[in-house]
Amino acid sequence: MLDSDLRLLSVNRQLRDWHPELTATEHPHCYAVLCEPPRTEPCADCPAVRTLADGQVHHHLTNACVGRGQRYLKITSSPVRDGDGQLIAAVATFEGFDLLNFGASNASQNRDFVTAALG
Repeated sequence: MLDSDLRLLSVNRQLRDWHPELTATEHPHCYAVLCEPPRTEPCADCPAVRTLADGQVHHHLTNACVGRGQRYLKITSSPVRDGDGQLIAAVATFEGFDLLNFGASNASQNRDFVTAALG
């Protein structure tokens, strides 16, 4: 979970497996600890930035270093709202996949997404 400044509020087991040095108790910026090499500013195509700006669900497909290797990731960012409906955070999920299997598993649903993501 990310706050409005893209600081990690909590991390799940998979993220801790990929980044054992990661500790959310320090609340680092996601781009400073999740990107390889570490960044000083948010990624230009970050779905969490878009979610925090408009309150909608956003996706991004990328090839990234995670753990000890390269993986294709589908990053999905969803809004978190308080009891009054105010946007207070974003949850980002990272799904690793094989690009060929991703495209073939549900071709009709994924074709436009993969085409748009890869340019």
